[in-house]
Amino acid sequence: PLQASLMPAASGRFDIELSNQVALNSDAVCVVYFTKSQQDIDMSNIQQSVAIASMSQSAVQGLYNSLHNIFLPLLSKDTAIDDRLKSLVQDLDEGLGSVVRGTSGGSGRVDESSVKGIAKLED
Repeated sequence: PLQASLMPAASGRFDIELSNQVALNSDAVCVVYFTKSQQDIDMSNIQQSVAIASMSQSAVQGLYNSLHNIFLPLLSKDTAIDDRLKSLVQDLDEGLGSVVRGTSGGSGRVDESSVKGIAKLED
């Protein structure tokens, strides 16, 4: 993978840091480019061979946001996906949502002071 991080600099500007190791700094906005296969990348296959992920808070929050807002809605409508797999993805979404909102899932109650994981009314 190749990671590009936008880091706030002391001058009020931003520095771009590049790395071939994925790591998340809490102050950074990260974009990670990774290959979907082992084939060589060139201009003719770059769109099919490279995927992009972005994160700005934590890996858990980035995974939750991608799963909850992009993949879960698409997978839930896909009739080719087994219902058991849909249920597992839904469970993962709920578990990640609990972590993002700061609840353990034990009591089922959300700490009302922790609303950082709410992206839309359904959350």
